[in-house]
Amino acid sequence: MLEIISHRGICDSDESSLTGIKNCIKYNFGVELDIRIKHNDVYISHDVSTDGVLLSDACNIMDESKIRKIFHIKEIEALDNTIDILIKNNIKNFFLFNTENNKFSSGKNVPTADYINRKPTHIDSMILWCDETYEKWFDKQIISDLKMQDRFIFAHSAELINECTMSEIKKEWDRINQLGFHGICTNFPKECSKHFGGKLN
Repeated sequence: MLEIISHRGICDSDESSLTGIKNCIKYNFGVELDIRIKHNDVYISHDVSTDGVLLSDACNIMDESKIRKIFHIKEIEALDNTIDILIKNNIKNFFLFNTENNKFSSGKNVPTADYINRKPTHIDSMILWCDETYEKWFDKQIISDLKMQDRFIFAHSAELINECTMSEIKKEWDRINQLGFHGICTNFPKECSKHFGGKLN
């Protein structure tokens, strides 16, 4: 079944909140979180903020959970501190990425993903974080070929790219599922789960 990832941890909650993370764990959704740093404090926020949730506080909630955790490194300066916090808190089942595809050179062996927004020609990572912001490249044969290389492939839901109706969003969910992606990142994880027949507790 398509793995559902909550964009910015939104799940009956504001974005980038401890409540959202707790709900993702409750409903077994993966969580994607934006990572920044200020005065050596690593915090979770899409935009620069003075009151973002500390990553260490989020890790206290996620340390024993089995859900997938995806950390979008918005500021490369946050990389080393982020990895140290994840290791210290024994966080499992995670990967890091950034949309600039900066090569992470922390010296520590952590899983990373390539960000792909056009037809891929050269890929380093085994995990791909994908959208069509640059060109329409999602194609069943391309996805099949990537899966034959044992790559794990996630797609952005339509509302992460453009303003959409729920009908348009669901149509895109179906397309992504039919193309064979392993997972989808969305602002509406519960609705996505119900759309594909998932039963929520």
